[in-house]
Amino acid sequence: MKTIKILSLAFLISVAPLFLTGCCWFDTCGCGDNFSQKYFKVNGWKATNVLIDSTVTNGYPYVRLDSLPETASHPYNKVGINLEVKAEYYSSLPINSYGLLMACDPLPNGHEGSKEKVSTIRITSNQDFDTEHPAGTNLAEIFLIKKMGFYNSWSEDVAVNLRTYSNGQPSPELAYTLWLAKPPVSSKKHIFTITYEQTNGDKYTVTTRELTFS
Repeated sequence: MKTIKILSLAFLISVAPLFLTGCCWFDTCGCGDNFSQKYFKVNGWKATNVLIDSTVTNGYPYVRLDSLPETASHPYNKVGINLEVKAEYYSSLPINSYGLLMACDPLPNGHEGSKEKVSTIRITSNQDFDTEHPAGTNLAEIFLIKKMGFYNSWSEDVAVNLRTYSNGQPSPELAYTLWLAKPPVSSKKHIFTITYEQTNGDKYTVTTRELTFS
């Protein structure tokens, strides 16, 4: 009986460090960071036309992340462009992997953001917007931008002017929604081209499907 107890104790001592390493909390041993790719690098963007409601107070519009039919027309403040990053995730340290059940879920990939910086975001149309903005003119001054958090939830920041946002050279986000601050006058059908540039020289361009404004 004594031999069995000694063997059992030896076994528990040998496996205890593994369980302690696998079962941890964010504020004690950082298992969230250890089991996720903390940062992301921009490799491109995907643009999707979406329904929004920008009339909600405090600049927090409701967004439906579904594609719009090209034949439908919408008020300028009820439709927007969702920009979703094509990301490469990485970690500055090797990721631990013990094959054990953890007491906490890993943090989402990219939760520490990006180390890159936005240089400028331009948006142009294939059609005249109004007399001051013919086709090909940068429309950043009349677009609003709202960044999104993980799982398509809104961040705490309110919507801001796109030109003002990009001039601040912020770090890129995983997703944004853009929409017009005023309606187009010259044409009701527009295909928008968004050009995203970083301070390191990386440049990406994405074009939307046609949007029809009522």
